[in-house]
Amino acid sequence: MTAWSATPKWHKTCKAMFMCDTPLANFKAFGDKFASKVGKARELRREGGYDGAPVVLMHSTDVYVPANLAPGAKALLEGTGMTVDMRSMDWQTLVSRRARRGLTLAKQVRVLENPTHALLGQWYAPVALRRSVTGNLEAPATIF
Repeated sequence: MTAWSATPKWHKTCKAMFMCDTPLANFKAFGDKFASKVGKARELRREGGYDGAPVVLMHSTDVYVPANLAPGAKALLEGTGMTVDMRSMDWQTLVSRRARRGLTLAKQVRVLENPTHALLGQWYAPVALRRSVTGNLEAPATIF
């Protein structure tokens, strides 16, 4: 997390695939997730027959929100004994590389059965507008 999001006023922890406090928020699948279980991860890695081959981790450097996630994930994966090859790139390169691999989002239930990522919550950005500016959406507003 970035320093500004340590203040609860600007973030909300939410174990849901879609945004908190929306009709699409579903907390059932992530209820038991996000607890650190390094010992269990090491056991599963050995059980799965991991051969030490490097795992490629794509790291976005130019979008500030996810920029710190990959280094944290790298440290956690290495803590379980995996070899991680973190590739730093701009967001557009990451998205096009991911798309070439054929990764697409499935329906919510399918994604939760075989997660490709985990959502940690949502953040809020303070905005100041002049009184003469009109037509803005009142927060919170979900826009897809």
